[in-house]
Amino acid sequence: MAFDLRAVLRLDDRFSDPLRRIERQVQQSQRSMERMNRATDQLGRTTQRTHREMGRLSDGFKFLSKATGTIFSLKNAFLGLTAAIGGAAAAKKIFDETILAAAKYEQNTVTISAILNDKKAAKQYMQLVDKFAIDSPIMNSQDMLENSKSFLTTIGKDMKMLEKAWSLAERMAAIDPVQGTTGAVK
Repeated sequence: MAFDLRAVLRLDDRFSDPLRRIERQVQQSQRSMERMNRATDQLGRTTQRTHREMGRLSDGFKFLSKATGTIFSLKNAFLGLTAAIGGAAAAKKIFDETILAAAKYEQNTVTISAILNDKKAAKQYMQLVDKFAIDSPIMNSQDMLENSKSFLTTIGKDMKMLEKAWSLAERMAAIDPVQGTTGAVK
């Protein structure tokens, strides 16, 4: 007497997909932090260079002051102050162009993702903006991202319509450069 036994096993895995999503989000956050760390490192190196140059400038002013007397001491103080102000302005410019720009980009990315409420659509839109900004002689991605709320809330997720809207905005910005991207979008 022979028996054929058959067993069917199924595994309902509800853990792997959410874990993969969390891992991707962690990786994206790590990449953002790496970009901000690089920008901070660059700012630190620039600040150190500025500090060294200010030290050299100060040493030069001290030598000149001893050689020329008290009249030049006052002049040197004003020059040192001017150099310090110039160094601070340069450091602020570097900060604005690196860390502040990265923070604005991340903030705009989060806002766009929240408006679209669809990660795939948000990624497609970010790619559309990047491609459009690269191809356009007038538009830049930072201005486009800052003004995206106007189009996303009215047009929604339709990428073809969004691309047409940005094309029209580009032409309007070219007609009236004083208003720029913000005026063209509104």
